[in-house]
Amino acid sequence: MGINGALPADSAVSIGAAGKLQLGAGIGLATMSSLSIAAGGILDVENNHIILSYGAIDPASTIYALLQSGYNGGSWNGPGIDSSTAALPANNTRYGLGYADGADGIVTGLSSGQIEIKYTLLGDVDLDGSVTGSDFTILASNLGKEVNGWDQGDFQYTGAVTGSDFTALAQNLGKSASGADLVLPASDYAAIDAFAAENGLMADVPEPASAGFLLAAGLGFMARRRRTA
Repeated sequence: MGINGALPADSAVSIGAAGKLQLGAGIGLATMSSLSIAAGGILDVENNHIILSYGAIDPASTIYALLQSGYNGGSWNGPGIDSSTAALPANNTRYGLGYADGADGIVTGLSSGQIEIKYTLLGDVDLDGSVTGSDFTILASNLGKEVNGWDQGDFQYTGAVTGSDFTALAQNLGKSASGADLVLPASDYAAIDAFAAENGLMADVPEPASAGFLLAAGLGFMARRRRTA
């Protein structure tokens, strides 16, 4: 049975085989005390986010597997935990469902004993709704490593941080989840270009990222000229 809408706070959610729970688009935060999804069941997060507060046993590996299934090669339409909003052609190359375990200490305000699942930009490691130099720093420290999830830089749920994850972050650098541009320091663009050059990833840096760096550098140069004129 499919259900569309909001949930009571701190709900214990259990979805049976071939069952579906779809959160209403734009409801914002849903809180859960437990989450169980049988084989073939679906939790459609849409464009919302979930805080799951768990007990003594951390379900991180189970939640990760459910997201990996829902990711479905980037289509975000598989069983498990998916997102109809991320599945839209206009969104699925730039947005996805981010995941963080409070035990990792990455997301501000997320306590140990909580897991967050959030519709956001690919590259938003810390789930704050924007892609900045701080997200890049975390990804860079994990490139080439096997990791345990999105909050370490694994945006494609492969179990590792790769050049493809770097590309996903680079294309969204300086963006917010609303799609608005952010003003980032030129050093952020310089750092990502230097890292790409050092690791043989320049081909993976989308042109807008490099263009943003060149624009920031150019503005800095013009400002220096005005001061010395």
